[in-house]
Amino acid sequence: MIVGFVLNYFNYNLFHRDVIVSIFFGLAMGGIYGIYTLRLEYLQERMKFLEELAEKNQQLQATTRHLAISEERNRMGRELHDSISQGVQGLIFALHSLRHELKDPPERVANILHHLEATARSTLDELRALIEELKPSQLVEEGLTASIQATCELLSQRQAIPVDVNITLPAPLSPEIEMTIYRIVQEALANIEKHAHAQQVMISITETAGQVLLTVKDDGRGFTVPQAAPGHGLRNMRQRAEEAGGSFEVLSKPGHGTTIKVILPPKD
Repeated sequence: MIVGFVLNYFNYNLFHRDVIVSIFFGLAMGGIYGIYTLRLEYLQERMKFLEELAEKNQQLQATTRHLAISEERNRMGRELHDSISQGVQGLIFALHSLRHELKDPPERVANILHHLEATARSTLDELRALIEELKPSQLVEEGLTASIQATCELLSQRQAIPVDVNITLPAPLSPEIEMTIYRIVQEALANIEKHAHAQQVMISITETAGQVLLTVKDDGRGFTVPQAAPGHGLRNMRQRAEEAGGSFEVLSKPGHGTTIKVILPPKD
C-alpha cells in the first residue's frame, strides 16, 4: 500500500512537471512569436518609411532640376535680348544708314545691302521668337487651361471664327508635359492661321488609358499628308512630342480639314 502511494505520488509529480514544462514552453514560444511579429512590423514600417523617403527625394530632385532648367532658360533669354538681339538691331540701323549715305549705289552694291538687311531682319525675328520661347510664359503664371483658352481667344478674335476648347484632366501634369502641350497648341494655331482658311477650330486635351491625348482639329482646306513637304511647324510639333516621350500624328485630306493628334505620358 505504501509502495502504491509512493508510485502514485511520483506519477502525479511527473504529470505536473510535464504540464508546467509545457506551459513554460508555450509561453516561451508565444513570447518569441510576439517578438518576431513586433520585429516584422517594425521592419515593414521602416521599409515603408524608406520608400516614402526615396519617393520624396526623387520629387525634390525633379523639382530642383526643373528650377535649374527654368533659371538657365531665363538667363539665356536675358543674354540673347541684352547682347545679341541689340547687336543685330545695331547692325540693321547701320545698314539702313549706309544705304542713305550712298546716294546712288551701283546695282550690285544695292543688292548686297538689300540682302544684308533682309538677312539681319530675319535673324532678329528668329531671335525674338527664341527669346519668347525661353522667357517665363503665361503658362507659369496662370496654368495650362487658362493659357490655352487665352491663346484660343486671341485666334478667334483675329480670324473671327469660333474656337472650342475642352480640357478635362483628372490630375495635374508635369511642368515639361504642360509646356510641350502649350507650345504644340501655339504652333498648331499658328499653322491654322497661316494656311488653313478654317471656319472652326476644336481643341481637346483629355486623359485616356493613363496617357494624355491632345487633339487640334480644323475644318480648313486640308492637304495630302504623304505628298506634303514637312514645314517647320509640323516638324517642330513632332519633335516636341517625341522629345517628351510621346507620339505625333497628322490626319488631313484636301477640302476636309486637318486633325493633329498627340499622345503624351502624364509625367516626364
